[in-house]
Amino acid sequence: MIYGELGDFDRCLELYYEALAIQEELGEKRQLAITYNNIASAQMRMGAREQGLCSYQKALDILDEIDSNEPQILTSKAMICTNMGQAYAASQDHDKGLHYHKLALRWSEMLDKNSRLVAQTYYHIGFHYVEIRDFANALPNLFNALEIAERMQNKRLMSDLYLLLAKSYCQTDNFERALSFALMHCYYLLVASNIS
Repeated sequence: MIYGELGDFDRCLELYYEALAIQEELGEKRQLAITYNNIASAQMRMGAREQGLCSYQKALDILDEIDSNEPQILTSKAMICTNMGQAYAASQDHDKGLHYHKLALRWSEMLDKNSRLVAQTYYHIGFHYVEIRDFANALPNLFNALEIAERMQNKRLMSDLYLLLAKSYCQTDNFERALSFALMHCYYLLVASNIS
Protein backbone atom coordinates (compact mmCIF):
# COMPACT_ATOMS: atom_id res chain seq x y z
CA MET A 1 0.00 0.00 0.00
CA ILE A 2 2.84 2.41 0.87
CA TYR A 3 4.39 1.87 -2.54
CA GLY A 4 1.06 2.76 -4.14
CA GLU A 5 0.91 5.98 -2.12
CA LEU A 6 4.42 6.78 -3.32
CA GLY A 7 3.40 6.15 -6.93
CA ASP A 8 5.49 2.97 -7.32
CA PHE A 9 2.61 0.88 -8.61
CA ASP A 10 4.82 -1.82 -10.11
CA ARG A 11 6.32 -2.63 -6.70
CA CYS A 12 2.92 -2.26 -5.05
CA LEU A 13 1.31 -4.77 -7.41
CA GLU A 14 4.28 -7.11 -7.14
CA LEU A 15 3.79 -7.30 -3.36
CA TYR A 16 0.03 -7.71 -3.66
CA TYR A 17 0.48 -10.62 -6.08
CA GLU A 18 2.93 -12.24 -3.65
CA ALA A 19 0.31 -11.85 -0.93
CA LEU A 20 -2.30 -13.42 -3.22
CA ALA A 21 -0.16 -16.51 -3.70
CA ILE A 22 0.23 -16.94 0.07
CA GLN A 23 -3.46 -16.32 0.76
CA GLU A 24 -4.50 -18.82 -1.94
CA GLU A 25 -2.19 -21.42 -0.40
CA LEU A 26 -3.68 -20.81 3.05
CA GLY A 27 -7.25 -20.70 1.74
CA GLU A 28 -7.83 -17.24 3.27
CA LYS A 29 -10.74 -16.23 1.07
CA ARG A 30 -11.65 -13.02 2.92
CA GLN A 31 -8.04 -11.80 2.82
CA LEU A 32 -7.85 -12.84 -0.83
CA ALA A 33 -10.86 -10.63 -1.59
CA ILE A 34 -9.35 -7.69 0.30
CA THR A 35 -6.10 -8.06 -1.62
CA TYR A 36 -7.95 -8.14 -4.96
CA ASN A 37 -9.76 -4.97 -3.86
CA ASN A 38 -6.39 -3.35 -3.09
CA ILE A 39 -4.99 -4.50 -6.44
CA ALA A 40 -8.01 -2.99 -8.16
CA SER A 41 -7.51 0.32 -6.35
CA ALA A 42 -3.86 0.42 -7.46
CA GLN A 43 -4.84 -0.46 -11.03
CA MET A 44 -7.46 2.29 -11.05
CA ARG A 45 -4.91 4.82 -9.82
CA MET A 46 -2.58 3.68 -12.62
CA GLY A 47 -5.33 4.34 -15.15
CA ALA A 48 -5.86 0.65 -15.91
CA ARG A 49 -9.64 0.90 -15.50
CA GLU A 50 -10.64 -2.40 -17.15
CA GLN A 51 -8.06 -4.36 -15.15
CA GLY A 52 -9.20 -2.62 -12.00
CA LEU A 53 -12.84 -3.46 -12.63
CA CYS A 54 -11.90 -7.11 -13.26
CA SER A 55 -10.00 -7.21 -9.97
CA TYR A 56 -12.93 -5.64 -8.10
CA GLN A 57 -15.22 -8.26 -9.64
CA LYS A 58 -12.86 -11.08 -8.56
CA ALA A 59 -12.95 -9.72 -5.02
CA LEU A 60 -16.75 -9.60 -5.07
CA ASP A 61 -17.01 -13.11 -6.53
CA ILE A 62 -14.78 -14.49 -3.77
CA LEU A 63 -16.93 -12.85 -1.09
CA ASP A 64 -20.06 -14.25 -2.75
CA GLU A 65 -18.50 -17.73 -2.52
CA ILE A 66 -18.11 -17.27 1.24
CA ASP A 67 -21.89 -16.68 1.42
CA SER A 68 -21.97 -15.14 4.86
CA ASN A 69 -23.82 -12.29 6.52
CA GLU A 70 -20.97 -11.62 8.94
CA PRO A 71 -20.47 -7.87 9.39
CA GLN A 72 -16.92 -7.99 7.98
CA ILE A 73 -18.10 -9.75 4.82
CA LEU A 74 -21.05 -7.39 4.32
CA THR A 75 -18.84 -4.35 4.90
CA SER A 76 -16.29 -5.65 2.40
CA LYS A 77 -19.00 -6.31 -0.19
CA ALA A 78 -20.45 -2.84 0.32
CA MET A 79 -17.04 -1.17 0.03
CA ILE A 80 -16.09 -3.09 -3.12
CA CYS A 81 -19.44 -2.26 -4.74
CA THR A 82 -18.95 1.39 -3.76
CA ASN A 83 -15.53 1.34 -5.40
CA MET A 84 -17.01 -0.20 -8.54
CA GLY A 85 -19.85 2.32 -8.57
CA GLN A 86 -17.35 5.15 -8.28
CA ALA A 87 -15.27 3.72 -11.13
CA TYR A 88 -18.33 3.60 -13.36
CA ALA A 89 -19.35 7.11 -12.27
CA ALA A 90 -15.93 8.41 -13.32
CA SER A 91 -16.50 7.03 -16.81
CA GLN A 92 -20.08 8.36 -16.96
CA ASP A 93 -21.57 4.84 -17.03
CA HIS A 94 -24.40 5.71 -14.68
CA ASP A 95 -26.44 2.55 -15.23
CA LYS A 96 -23.64 0.32 -13.98
CA GLY A 97 -22.67 2.84 -11.33
CA LEU A 98 -26.23 2.83 -9.99
CA HIS A 99 -26.32 -0.97 -10.09
CA TYR A 100 -23.24 -1.30 -7.89
CA HIS A 101 -24.22 1.51 -5.52
CA LYS A 102 -27.62 -0.11 -5.02
CA LEU A 103 -25.88 -3.40 -4.19
CA ALA A 104 -23.69 -1.49 -1.73
CA LEU A 105 -26.82 -0.01 -0.17
CA ARG A 106 -28.42 -3.43 0.22
CA TRP A 107 -25.40 -4.84 2.04
CA SER A 108 -24.68 -1.78 4.16
CA GLU A 109 -28.32 -1.55 5.30
CA MET A 110 -28.06 -5.13 6.53
CA LEU A 111 -25.43 -3.87 8.96
CA ASP A 112 -26.98 -0.61 10.16
CA LYS A 113 -29.58 1.49 8.38
CA ASN A 114 -28.23 4.67 9.99
CA SER A 115 -24.52 4.30 9.35
CA ARG A 116 -22.13 6.62 7.56
CA LEU A 117 -21.74 3.93 4.90
CA VAL A 118 -25.49 3.97 4.20
CA ALA A 119 -25.57 7.77 4.09
CA GLN A 120 -22.65 7.88 1.66
CA THR A 121 -24.25 5.23 -0.50
CA TYR A 122 -27.49 7.23 -0.71
CA TYR A 123 -25.32 10.23 -1.64
CA HIS A 124 -23.65 8.26 -4.46
CA ILE A 125 -26.99 7.01 -5.77
CA GLY A 126 -28.38 10.54 -5.66
CA PHE A 127 -25.28 11.80 -7.48
CA HIS A 128 -25.84 9.37 -10.36
CA TYR A 129 -29.45 10.46 -10.68
CA VAL A 130 -28.45 14.14 -10.65
CA GLU A 131 -25.93 13.45 -13.40
CA ILE A 132 -28.62 11.92 -15.62
CA ARG A 133 -31.07 14.67 -14.59
CA ASP A 134 -33.52 12.25 -12.95
CA PHE A 135 -34.42 14.51 -10.04
CA ALA A 136 -37.48 12.49 -9.06
CA ASN A 137 -35.09 9.72 -7.97
CA ALA A 138 -32.16 11.94 -6.98
CA LEU A 139 -33.93 14.00 -4.33
CA PRO A 140 -35.31 11.16 -2.16
CA ASN A 141 -31.86 9.53 -2.05
CA LEU A 142 -30.15 12.81 -1.20
CA PHE A 143 -32.67 13.58 1.54
CA ASN A 144 -32.25 10.04 2.97
CA ALA A 145 -28.50 10.67 3.10
CA LEU A 146 -29.02 14.09 4.66
CA GLU A 147 -31.29 12.70 7.38
CA ILE A 148 -28.62 10.20 8.43
CA ALA A 149 -25.77 12.72 8.13
CA GLU A 150 -27.66 15.21 10.32
CA ARG A 151 -28.34 12.56 12.96
CA MET A 152 -24.65 11.68 12.96
CA GLN A 153 -23.62 15.33 12.81
CA ASN A 154 -21.29 14.49 9.90
CA LYS A 155 -20.61 18.08 8.83
CA ARG A 156 -18.48 17.25 5.80
CA LEU A 157 -21.10 14.91 4.33
CA MET A 158 -23.82 17.43 5.15
CA SER A 159 -21.86 20.10 3.27
CA ASP A 160 -21.48 17.81 0.24
CA LEU A 161 -25.17 16.95 0.31
CA TYR A 162 -26.26 20.58 0.54
CA LEU A 163 -24.11 21.36 -2.50
CA LEU A 164 -25.63 18.53 -4.54
CA LEU A 165 -29.12 19.55 -3.44
CA ALA A 166 -28.38 23.14 -4.48
CA LYS A 167 -27.22 21.88 -7.88
CA SER A 168 -30.37 19.75 -8.23
CA TYR A 169 -32.74 22.59 -7.43
CA CYS A 170 -30.81 24.98 -9.66
CA GLN A 171 -31.15 22.57 -12.58
CA THR A 172 -34.92 22.38 -12.00
CA ASP A 173 -35.14 26.22 -11.92
CA ASN A 174 -36.10 26.29 -8.25
CA PHE A 175 -33.57 29.01 -7.48
CA GLU A 176 -34.94 29.91 -4.06
CA ARG A 177 -34.38 26.37 -2.73
CA ALA A 178 -31.07 26.18 -4.59
CA LEU A 179 -29.88 29.32 -2.84
CA SER A 180 -30.93 28.11 0.60
CA PHE A 181 -29.06 24.82 0.10
CA ALA A 182 -26.03 26.65 -1.32
CA LEU A 183 -25.91 28.82 1.80
CA MET A 184 -26.17 25.73 4.02
CA HIS A 185 -23.33 24.19 2.02
CA CYS A 186 -21.14 27.24 2.66
CA TYR A 187 -21.96 27.23 6.37
CA TYR A 188 -21.20 23.52 6.85
CA LEU A 189 -18.12 23.74 4.68
CA LEU A 190 -16.75 26.34 7.09
CA VAL A 191 -17.80 24.31 10.12
CA ALA A 192 -16.26 21.13 8.68
CA SER A 193 -12.99 22.86 7.81
CA ASN A 194 -12.72 24.18 11.38
CA ILE A 195 -13.15 20.65 12.73
CA SER A 196 -10.36 19.09 10.64
